[in-house]
Amino acid sequence: MQSKLALLKTKTARLILAASVILVPLAAKADVLEDRSADITGPVSMSEGGLFDLIFKILNWLLGLVGLAAFVMLLYGGFLYLTAGANEEAPKKAKNVIMYAVIGLVVIALAYAVVSYFKGFAGTEVTTS
Repeated sequence: MQSKLALLKTKTARLILAASVILVPLAAKADVLEDRSADITGPVSMSEGGLFDLIFKILNWLLGLVGLAAFVMLLYGGFLYLTAGANEEAPKKAKNVIMYAVIGLVVIALAYAVVSYFKGFAGTEVTTS
């Protein structure tokens, strides 16, 4: 029973890692907090921002969401490490969670760089705000 649970956790972790590697480049630096209520008073058209602009905004939003998830996992790993007590397995689990969270943050940073690189080729403006 324990090995099935461990196998399920491993498969879930691999699925999350694969999904983040695929989806991370989709979300580099989204403008989700910008007030665009004035923009939607008329008919919606793709001519203002273009399709590439829309795609990069979606990618930015997803990258921010995945980055938040990696940060939460980093905090979770720290909490597990602090509350390990005398249990010998808990610190190992906590170290693994922290290690994978840091790897995830590195992958997210690299994905942001890739998206910014391709955003420059698409002819859209790369901004940091």
